[in-house]
Amino acid sequence: MTTTTAVATDFFKHLERSKLLSREEIVAAARELGLSPHDAPIPVAKAFVRDGLLTRFQASRVLDGRHRGFFIDNLKIEEVLGSGGMGWVYIARDLDTNEQVALKMLCQEDEKDYGLITRFKMESRASKSLNHHAVIRTRRTGQTSGLYGEIYYMVMDLMVGVGVDEFVAMGGKFTVPLACHVVQHVCAGLHHA
Repeated sequence: MTTTTAVATDFFKHLERSKLLSREEIVAAARELGLSPHDAPIPVAKAFVRDGLLTRFQASRVLDGRHRGFFIDNLKIEEVLGSGGMGWVYIARDLDTNEQVALKMLCQEDEKDYGLITRFKMESRASKSLNHHAVIRTRRTGQTSGLYGEIYYMVMDLMVGVGVDEFVAMGGKFTVPLACHVVQHVCAGLHHA
């Protein structure tokens, strides 16, 4: 974790501004964890992560002095899941259901790229129409006002597991039966789409 905050007090100010925790929750947690406002910010952030009050992603951003970008409508962003050609995918928590979901968003710098926005909207519409066990379900799509313009996003089921690339990196080659199973599953999803 890097930091632009000098002492825990700075960290607490940014954390309160982020609305990830209320002032009362921050004070209670600091008291319970035995933290002082004059402590170094990195150990304080690590204590909040260890206690499950923040994720590493959230703590890192707050340490950098950031307090925006943790919420999109009724979703609280918890971690980065990955990135691709059109944007970022985050693990987010649906505040209405308390479920973890995948949240795909266009990159901020692409918010004015109307061609990319059109492609994102087409992908959103197409993915919402798919319902197959081999295709990750898109629950809903939306747009909301961001700091620099409209933010387009998709909320999808969160699939926890190991990707094919990770599996190969960890264990080497697939066996023929396993490779056939994976390809069959992928083809079934593509055929449905």
